Amino acid sequence: MPERHHFFDLLHTNLPPAAEIEREYVMEHAPAVTRLSYPGWADGTQLPPPAWYDAVAAGVNPAHGWVLVDHEQWFEATQEQRIKTASHFATMYRDLKSRRPDLKFAFYGFGIKHHNTWPALGPDSPEYQSWQRMSDDYAEMLAVVDALCPTLYFWYSEADNGTAFTKARSPGLFRGYLTEARRLLDKYGAPNRPVYPYIWWRKHDASKDLEEWIWRDMLRATLTYADGFVLWGGYQQIWEPWARWMRIFTVMLRQHKIDQATGTVQRPSWIGRVWTYSKVLRRR
Repeated sequence: MPERHHFFDLLHTNLPPAAEIEREYVMEHAPAVTRLSYPGWADGTQLPPPAWYDAVAAGVNPAHGWVLVDHEQWFEATQEQRIKTASHFATMYRDLKSRRPDLKFAFYGFGIKHHNTWPALGPDSPEYQSWQRMSDDYAEMLAVVDALCPTLYFWYSEADNGTAFTKARSPGLFRGYLTEARRLLDKYGAPNRPVYPYIWWRKHDASKDLEEWIWRDMLRATLTYADGFVLWGGYQQIWEPWARWMRIFTVMLRQHKIDQATGTVQRPSWIGRVWTYSKVLRRR
């Protein structure tokens, strides 16, 4: 069975110590490593030099054994770019793993082709099938990574795009990404490796919080179809533990853990689950 982890990588100002968040919300801190986290990697369009790998191996010491690497300077617009990017990430994985075999490594966002519409259309649509073929270009990377970490960030809002537009995309988009992640890991020889999507309560352009029902859709899909998550966000924001997004997140995560502990089926009806969480929130 895949390992289950609920990770966080929050960037708020005045954020409490990681140990306090772990204790309060029963999550685990996973350090994010970027090109600039350690010295030696000058040109982000190229692979890191050995000095950068050595610095990471000597400096990183995650409490829970997982390191999340965030590098966004390799491209995926064409098939040639995707295959090259997959090869780069596979090489990075092997070079990190050879230095720190005691750790597990995953990469932010890559391994599935980014698209903000097609995953919502369903596997019978030609667009969805084209998107799947694009994701197959990451085969070399998918064969080695310890987990797959797609982003479930949402590009739309009810206020900007209309209720019908967002409702047509929200549940299907999240479910599409997560079921595709599992298909890819199964296909390329790693069915026991987990899927930990990055989740964020803000619209993708960071202009506003998502509508509550969209945030719930993202969380519901994650808790149903994934093996955990990486809760990200908070850049240039003040930590507010009673913010509405955090209250929704906390209630849904706690209920999920209760369901796991009691063996409750994890795929309740959409309407039933929304009603349950809404009642709990009103009582708080």
